[in-house]
Amino acid sequence: MSRPLSPASRDRLLKVCRLLASPHAGERAAAALTAARLLERLGLDWDAVIAPAGPPRVRPDPASGRYCDDPGEAAQVAAFRAEVAFIRAHRDRLTRAEQLQFGWYSTVQGAPGPAALQAVAYHARLIRQRLAEDG
Repeated sequence: MSRPLSPASRDRLLKVCRLLASPHAGERAAAALTAARLLERLGLDWDAVIAPAGPPRVRPDPASGRYCDDPGEAAQVAAFRAEVAFIRAHRDRLTRAEQLQFGWYSTVQGAPGPAALQAVAYHARLIRQRLAEDG
């Protein structure tokens, strides 16, 4: 059974693996041998340190340039962004104080925290109620 690499061992392995791109054949060969010996000393093999291919990475918020490995998180961020867009489109239905409160949460980058999710859901609910009342 293999164990995960320690941060120090991972850093060392990364430094050695970067030498595999050297233009010098001798450096490349020495790096490959050093990497193999490092793994052997740690009781690991390449299967233990190279993760299998997973699902494709998702960019739930193109503006942030951030990728997300978790499809559930990506869906949550996309739903959050949709609610923020809805609120912005109907901003006139909010009081000035509500607009100020919403303004801070609308700038959240990446995955929103519980407070941002709750605040945006609250403001979207307020707007939907006011739209329904106005018929």
